[in-house]
Amino acid sequence: MLLDVGTSNAALREAPEYGGLRQPRLQGAAYAELVDEFVSAAQQVYGPSVLVHWEDFGNENAFALLERYRSRAPSFNDDIQSTAAVALAAVLGACRLPGVPPLTAQTFLLIGAGQASLGIAALLVKALAKEVREGVLEEGWGRAGRTTDAVCGHRASRRTTQRHASG
Repeated sequence: MLLDVGTSNAALREAPEYGGLRQPRLQGAAYAELVDEFVSAAQQVYGPSVLVHWEDFGNENAFALLERYRSRAPSFNDDIQSTAAVALAAVLGACRLPGVPPLTAQTFLLIGAGQASLGIAALLVKALAKEVREGVLEEGWGRAGRTTDAVCGHRASRRTTQRHASG
């Protein structure tokens, strides 16, 4: 299923080949109301355990949607969760190789502060915290991470980076 909430890009909206809803993008309460209506309808039709896969909702909505519906409906965002799981598995697997320092001694640079990078950062933070709790702490683990935007400039002020990369 597809939720078309319009676009804020006026040029795209007016282009003859644009197949989407030709109205400014829904935001705020109207957006939340539409998503609530969709989730309620999906649960009514498919049952309360219907899995809602949030795909391509963008940073401004993706994390909030996962959080909002986490206790209401099984929710999943592959950009955030699957990519993070695969990346963490690769890092943990590499750390088992001879001569590779443990997770807590690694430095991570995530190029791009989109959903995937922020999901990876959040899962890495959880994995690091688990190793610290289990006494695997190595010197230098505090230097473990940084995210950058697409042009590699560090953006500590980016709201989603601060809020979601911290786990």
